[in-house]
Amino acid sequence: EAEGLFREAIKLVQNGPPADAYRAHNNYANFLLGRAQDRLYNHAFLIAAGVDSPLVEALDDWREALGQYEKARHLAADLDEGQQAAVETNMARLYCLLADVVRTLDSNSADQRRFEKGEQAAVRQARELAERVAQRQDSHADPETRAVATEILAHLAFRGGDGLACAEHARAARAIYLRCGCLAGVESIERMEGLAILKDADFVQGFLAKAPSDQPVRKQALKHLLVAHQLAELFRERIPEDAIGLSRAGFLARRAYVNERIVELLIEDGQPREALHYAELAKARALQDVLAARGDVVGLPPEEPGDLDMLLEHWPENVAALEYFLGSEHAWLFLIDTGGTVSVYALKDERGEPVASRRLVAQVTQFLSGLNLYADKMRRR
Repeated sequence: EAEGLFREAIKLVQNGPPADAYRAHNNYANFLLGRAQDRLYNHAFLIAAGVDSPLVEALDDWREALGQYEKARHLAADLDEGQQAAVETNMARLYCLLADVVRTLDSNSADQRRFEKGEQAAVRQARELAERVAQRQDSHADPETRAVATEILAHLAFRGGDGLACAEHARAARAIYLRCGCLAGVESIERMEGLAILKDADFVQGFLAKAPSDQPVRKQALKHLLVAHQLAELFRERIPEDAIGLSRAGFLARRAYVNERIVELLIEDGQPREALHYAELAKARALQDVLAARGDVVGLPPEEPGDLDMLLEHWPENVAALEYFLGSEHAWLFLIDTGGTVSVYALKDERGEPVASRRLVAQVTQFLSGLNLYADKMRRR
């Protein structure tokens, strides 16, 4: 319905004031960009819900958004600098998304990449557009627009392995976001800063050089990620669920890795009970979003799951529970013993080496497939 209304609005204003036509094209492109972004970052949920070809649909939206932005950019040439800066920043976001799509479809192995040049071209285009806006210090560009452009440069530096540039752009973007009162921007910077500190020594140097601390690096990273998590939870209920649950599920999918890192950092810090709390919260959110994407009625309450401390305090006698948590790289087992005490263990193979999540999933899938084949064979007999 929204898409049809956007198209109708464009027809109605095509012969009207250029400013109205600019807004119509730019807003429609923003709608398409948001939908393409949700389809990319939420494609695992969509596939689980039975949606066909979410990445192909994301590329269709991307192509249409580019055309709409180009029209808005042409109209903005006769308007003020602020509108030109806004559409160029949006186009930078669009090309960042294209780089993400290419990387998602391409191989994860550096020596098996087939279209790395395509990703690099998208990154160059995004950087050129973002730099053009971020460097307009004396322009009439909206401060929040410049903050977004500067944040884009920080993200590109993060992906490119330039820790010092990432830290410089992140600090500049955070300062503008705080002056504008934009908490969504602050959340994004906090998330990136926490992940960057964990990345490698160069990133640690870049982010901590101007803010030395006696805290271990991992504790500082955990602090930033927890702030990002709390801000994301604050925004969660403000994001609508459309007919296929894209908006809210996509928002959370883009932050799923943050929850995973929080769980693992709490485990490494010797806080298994707190780690279990965040693992449970992540699972509850994921279930809600899968059900929403399928169009099912979500039976879970919108608030957080029941308080873990209260549950453990009234833990039933002679009952123990095991819960598995699979991250993108590592697999963990939480144990709640008969006294309600929580402990956690890394899943290991017969040699005592940690089992990678991908390997565990592949082995379980192969085992279940073998059972199905055996069952079919027995039924035929």
